[in-house]
Amino acid sequence: MRRTSREPLQDKGRKSKGSSSVHNRSNPTTLICCEVLQGVKPFACKELLHRFGKRVSILPGDDPETIFLRYQGDIHELLRLRTIVAIYLVQHFPVPRPRSLLGQQHLQALLQQIEIVRRLYPAHIFTSFRVSAAGEDSSTFARIKAEISQATGLTFDPEEGELLLRIRPSSLQTSGWELLTRISPRPLSVRPWRVHNMEGALNATIATVMIEMTSPRPNDRFLNLMCGLRHPPHRTPAALPRQGRHWLRYRRGCTGLCKGKPACQQTLCPVELLEMDATALQFPANTFNAICTDLPWGQLVGSHQHNADLYPRVLAEAARVAAPRARLVLLTHESNYLRAYYKTVRNGP
Repeated sequence: MRRTSREPLQDKGRKSKGSSSVHNRSNPTTLICCEVLQGVKPFACKELLHRFGKRVSILPGDDPETIFLRYQGDIHELLRLRTIVAIYLVQHFPVPRPRSLLGQQHLQALLQQIEIVRRLYPAHIFTSFRVSAAGEDSSTFARIKAEISQATGLTFDPEEGELLLRIRPSSLQTSGWELLTRISPRPLSVRPWRVHNMEGALNATIATVMIEMTSPRPNDRFLNLMCGLRHPPHRTPAALPRQGRHWLRYRRGCTGLCKGKPACQQTLCPVELLEMDATALQFPANTFNAICTDLPWGQLVGSHQHNADLYPRVLAEAARVAAPRARLVLLTHESNYLRAYYKTVRNGP
């Protein structure tokens, strides 16, 4: 499940029924697969345990981009996770090959899992489906797709299908196959307040982790420097201080790409969205005790030549507005510029 930390916009969000409780009633626990980006797994496990406690049991596994777990409770609650790209229900089939899924018993189990996910949303949310599997163009999978379409009324759309089904050899058993059914029409990393795409925009799960790495505290004065599309909704309710003030400096022309002020108004603390020169901020020295910034990588945004001049100036300005013992978290691919700046600061001009 390889993904990049910079992910294109895929959806405007989703609306959950919210009133119904959907879970596996035949078993007190549900087998779940969580897809995460590389490096995020420890933070995702921490969020799972923090939110659900004893209701979640994380299974051993070495894959840095996958978390298998057993979950007890309303599946709706999983949709609130902020560090996970996508969540799937998992169904194991003790069969030697996908053709066996066409048998009545296995086909009904497959359709039942699809129905569990569809009941999470209003009827109009899922109108199509797609299948990801090795050999998905074979006659066997053509028959499987036809059976699903006939039984559910969903249209097969290999590119934009809202209901994503993954069929693959079992990851947890020594034999058999498994069906993974994504529980949301688009990845959870696609936040509902994003209404347009921007090349180079940071994946929302990475932005969440960056803010978590600042160890948010009550009364924080937080600056999201050069935030572009990253807004306070990346901050999980549990981590967002209910006091303090927060400022976001955005790139010119980005305000139309999100829901701007309404998104800020939904946060639990005062937020100001400002446009400034990141190398000459209009804040006094020692203002912020938590700062995050996603510096341009010189690929989709900016250039390597421009970054050589930009990085030292932005870092110097961040240092100026940082209070004593402030926490700084930054993300970049241009690590050589960071090392050069650190060397200069350490050794002096």
